[in-house]
Amino acid sequence: PETSSNEIIKYYQDNAEMEAINYRKSVLAQALARGVESKRQWLEALGSSCSADELAELLSVARQTVNRQRSKGLILGVKLSNGYHYPLWQFIEREGTLVAVDGMPAVLAALTDVAEVTSDWSKLQFFVTPNAFISPELPDNEDITPAEALRLGHIDITVEAAKAYLNQGTA
Repeated sequence: PETSSNEIIKYYQDNAEMEAINYRKSVLAQALARGVESKRQWLEALGSSCSADELAELLSVARQTVNRQRSKGLILGVKLSNGYHYPLWQFIEREGTLVAVDGMPAVLAALTDVAEVTSDWSKLQFFVTPNAFISPELPDNEDITPAEALRLGHIDITVEAAKAYLNQGTA
């Protein structure tokens, strides 16, 4: 049987459409895989963390107090599938009591108000990624993260790094 030119054209169009669909599926699958891997890396960067109930017990306060502190920008919590988790690096022991590290509210405010970083995951990324803005100010700590700088008492430079965060392109 003879094949018309229209049938041949239709055959190639159908194959081209299928290839395009398969390509789009492949690109989407790759993007989803990158997203899963990125979140896995940030969960690792989160480090030791605890739930709101666990943090409330550690701080000797009600769970609602922990949630209120997070919503007011006094402490950082990131939402996971089972609720908010709180990185423990943001707390220190002072006179036998666990408290938020000095400067934490100021840095969180700078990230939100000045740099317009609203995602808790983006805030976490800021805190756990070595920061080029901080390193020159603390030459003995070449790859220091904002979380480490804050724990060492370098509040002002960490606040300035937060304000400059989006303008740096990367932390």
